[in-house]
Amino acid sequence: MGNRDGVRGGAWRGPSRLLFLVCLALAPAARAGLGESRASVEADHLALGGTALVVSTAPGYEVHETTTAQGGTIRQYVTADGTVFAVSWRARFQPNLQQLLANHYAEYVTTARAHRGNHHLLSISNPGLVLTVVRLPRGSAGAAHLPGLLPPGVKPEQLR
Repeated sequence: MGNRDGVRGGAWRGPSRLLFLVCLALAPAARAGLGESRASVEADHLALGGTALVVSTAPGYEVHETTTAQGGTIRQYVTADGTVFAVSWRARFQPNLQQLLANHYAEYVTTARAHRGNHHLLSISNPGLVLTVVRLPRGSAGAAHLPGLLPPGVKPEQLR
């Protein structure tokens, strides 16, 4: 028996369905984060389930702080020219690091797979990426920054 419009299978049969699936497959992923533009912060906020977004300023940069529904805090640090140069988080659950680290996620995964030390702490310190991930008994905390993009006078310790 057909549906309400009298067409068996509805409007999602044949060419319409195929076109929809092709468009979906070709659509760019909604991903942004470290090294991306200021405009990406709003996409991250939505993708990470943010309930509040507060922007504050510091000399030479902005801090975009997202609070998640689970009570976590994610901070994205943006240079005056609009590039995310650092991220940090503290949450009950580890946030989507692929979202936050963007193009630097593959380096994180490669290092994490090869890591043989303490399973609660992972540190990467390369010329292009500095990252620390700490797994806590009740959550996760971490920070990452791109040394080449740090604004003048900003120390990594400030980015927590």
